[in-house]
Amino acid sequence: METGPFMLRFALWLTAALVFALGCSAPHDNPLDPDSPRYREPIAPPALEARVHSLHISRTFPTGEIYQVEMQLVGTDAPEQDSVRVIYDERDTLHLEYLADSSFWVANVTATTLGDPDLGAVVGKPFAFLAWSSGTRFEVGPAYLFRVIEDVPLTVSPSADSVTGPHPTLTWQPFSAAFPFGYRAQVFPSQTNSPIWSTPIPSGVFSIQVTDSLADGDYYWTITVIDEFGDYSRSREAYFAVVAESGQP
Repeated sequence: METGPFMLRFALWLTAALVFALGCSAPHDNPLDPDSPRYREPIAPPALEARVHSLHISRTFPTGEIYQVEMQLVGTDAPEQDSVRVIYDERDTLHLEYLADSSFWVANVTATTLGDPDLGAVVGKPFAFLAWSSGTRFEVGPAYLFRVIEDVPLTVSPSADSVTGPHPTLTWQPFSAAFPFGYRAQVFPSQTNSPIWSTPIPSGVFSIQVTDSLADGDYYWTITVIDEFGDYSRSREAYFAVVAESGQP
């Protein structure tokens, strides 16, 4: 077999290819090529965390139980987001609201909106968070609901329109649970939903004195059980009146 001409042509072709490769550079129009004018640095995922909590609220008036899911987007990059929404069960559930004072996004949605009046079927299902910043979309999560606290803590005193002094002592029944938890006591002016006094309390404590001096007037207080995931169950409102001359603490 005659191989001379073939080998000569192959050698000439290889030489030309090497000369071309050494003398020229690859075209730089690939956006993934750092030398390309179209190249853009990859956008790092923002410092964001998705959280989902269950809320169980017992009410004195009107009597009833409220179940809600609280959705939060937190993190150092939360203030940089333009909008946030959550997808649950393939549905666009709700747009979150930014709380400037707290620097996070939040929204509450009722259990009936999610298709389960006591949230039992919601536990373990994913909540996908979508955040937009300067036209770029970030997917955060999914976050999951881990627990619904069915039992409700019970207040003891003051209650039933008791009269106290400006520093009442709040007492409640011990709460029993098979999971770690703590308490939060709160005092509200009557007919409002904004607490004027609030404090966290360890699980082994069943009474606490209000440290702030309450002005004369009508109030109510609640005790809340909170687990390690932020799920909580809140007692019914216990109403009382403060009269400085009552002789009470």
